[in-house]
Amino acid sequence: MLVNGHYEHWPVESQSFKRWLVGRYYEKTGLAPSTQNLGDALRVFEVRALEQGACHEPFMRTGWQDGESWLDLADESWQAVRITRDGWEVINNPPVKFIRKQTMSPLPLPEKGYGIEEMHHLINAEEEDCKLILGWMVASLWGRSRSYPVLALGGEQGSGKSTMARLLRSITDPCAVSASSLPKDERDLMVMAQNGHVLNFDNVSKMEGWLSDAICRMATGSGFISRKLHTDGDAYWFQGARPVLLNGIPALTERADLAERALSVRLKRIDEVGRQPEELFWQEWEQLKPRMLGALLDALSTAIRNIESVHLDRHPRMADFARLMVAASSGLGWEEGEFLEAYESNRRGTAEAVFEGDPVAVALHEFLMVRQGGESWVGTATELLAELNMIVSDQIRVSRFWPAKVNAFGNAVDRAAPLLRQKRIQVLKKATGSKRLIYLDVI
Repeated sequence: MLVNGHYEHWPVESQSFKRWLVGRYYEKTGLAPSTQNLGDALRVFEVRALEQGACHEPFMRTGWQDGESWLDLADESWQAVRITRDGWEVINNPPVKFIRKQTMSPLPLPEKGYGIEEMHHLINAEEEDCKLILGWMVASLWGRSRSYPVLALGGEQGSGKSTMARLLRSITDPCAVSASSLPKDERDLMVMAQNGHVLNFDNVSKMEGWLSDAICRMATGSGFISRKLHTDGDAYWFQGARPVLLNGIPALTERADLAERALSVRLKRIDEVGRQPEELFWQEWEQLKPRMLGALLDALSTAIRNIESVHLDRHPRMADFARLMVAASSGLGWEEGEFLEAYESNRRGTAEAVFEGDPVAVALHEFLMVRQGGESWVGTATELLAELNMIVSDQIRVSRFWPAKVNAFGNAVDRAAPLLRQKRIQVLKKATGSKRLIYLDVI
């Protein structure tokens, strides 16, 4: 719909479209439409849109069309940034059909000619972790992304985790509600994903199994479906992926699948000498933000120029992210291989932490490498559990992390298998006659 010289895109059932329609009716008649007339008009518009309207792919905050990446600035003029292999520019009335949500806030007009290193002093992390944070920002703005790494910010009290999460949200997908508590169920998570591009969860103290699985699906692109109303069978769904920020989680060691998709960054504690008043910090950031957004857009333009020529020797779990950052690295001023080195180091550190946090994986490793001396072992789950119960401590055996029953142990072995593979131990399960056997071998 045309508003003050620019086009806006709103769902027919949205309050924004209803307000626009009431305004046009008043301009024509000098009267307000009745509730009945308004409802009838909306139903007619919906039918006409479905049966006669042109079909376009909608985007929220970022999009990809005809080999170009787009970023919605979400300002009052509905401007967007077009990013191509030759650079970027701000466009009025962009051809991409962006949709808006009521909580979305505008990004600043980006400025050209600045380097991303200007914001390094605001990120209180080691150099390798700083690269990972910047990589997450680039991926979050990449209109071609179909999956995103989860950024998990850790650190002791006073390391500025919440502040850093707010800063990152403000330059990737600013929102009236910059951080949220964890959702109660998958439906709440789906609603959050439909109302924002970036999901920022603050002060996460623990991660339930269902939520870890849901965030994994959200990061790598999947679908959620629910009943629209309790009184009917209409479907209510979300299909896609979202960048996710987790702040405050002590460790991802209990959630191996999530850890494999995550960038685990530990922020450094800010001492009293290095700490500055929050008001001054945000003033400095607001001045820097247009320049840093421009620098990130430069990196995206570089990625478009290089990505088709990038071929990785190995493909990690988040291979698309790794490929994107290799393509964008020179636009951020990084040397060839510099980002992949930081990424691989982070993945190795996370994998080791996950392994050490899994008592079944640790016990299986000790059993095969120490008790068996590296010799292969074959047996049932019942036999293997009995062997492990003899080598683990009483404290571990009675903890909630240790499987008490054989079926739970079988599931725990499946979860431990990828961790052990990184330790050059292969775990296989085979059915032979009436028995299901577990094979342990050194690769």
